[in-house]
Amino acid sequence: MISCFKINKIRLSIHHNSKSLTSKKVNEVWNYKISCNPLRKTTFGLFQSKSVLSGMMVRRIFIWVLFIYIGNLCVFSQDDSSWKYVREDHGIRVFTKRVAGTPINEIKVEMLMNTTLSALTALIIDVKDQPNWVYGNMEAKIIEPIDNFSWMFYGQNEAPWPVNDRDVVAKVSLYQDPKNRIVTCASSGCPDFIPDVGGFIRIPELYSCWSFIPKTYGQVLVVFVLKINLGGNIPAWLVNMTIAKGPYNTILKMSEEVEKPEYKAAHLSYILD
Repeated sequence: MISCFKINKIRLSIHHNSKSLTSKKVNEVWNYKISCNPLRKTTFGLFQSKSVLSGMMVRRIFIWVLFIYIGNLCVFSQDDSSWKYVREDHGIRVFTKRVAGTPINEIKVEMLMNTTLSALTALIIDVKDQPNWVYGNMEAKIIEPIDNFSWMFYGQNEAPWPVNDRDVVAKVSLYQDPKNRIVTCASSGCPDFIPDVGGFIRIPELYSCWSFIPKTYGQVLVVFVLKINLGGNIPAWLVNMTIAKGPYNTILKMSEEVEKPEYKAAHLSYILD
């Protein structure tokens, strides 16, 4: 089992004069190297029993289970043509993509918002507020700061009965490209960083990322990408059938949450708006 994704080649630096948050070298996010403590060896199962569930209950379960995070380092796929358009609703465009080596699709949602880079960044780093807008999230907190722009994250997510609630541990990194001003924030699962927490099933593999892309007329294109492995014997076709529900609802709630005064009025010294 993979204890945490290996992602190296991302370096953060702060310009001493401008205090700008920049990336010196960005390549494949999957090469970013993270150190995790091998404290746990767990078999991940979705259900506690082999009870037969109704079709409606199964659908509800997988609607919840496909989106368990939070969010966040993002490098876009080099092959945008591989994304398959699914639908558009409330200004939110949904795409899926097949991933080599797994039957579970990757999901991408995007939405054009009338906001600023500072406002979105202020919201994303206010970890304790995530239960107000991240789909299914009950608790979110920083368990260990790493530096000014990266931290270890812990989150708990509620599941409908009879599914066990899930929790997730991830390394989160934030940076801004000084040339195009794109802000990205990504999370890479690190399930072995802390021991199991009673009553929760730890998510074994996770990668999620946000990108805030400045556009004209005071607008920002917000893009969220999610790749997740929940463990257990989950039918891939059932997972893929409901994969867009969580990310869709999260980005919709984000567009509302970022309008709160504490975020809307934010001006961060390390973000070039």
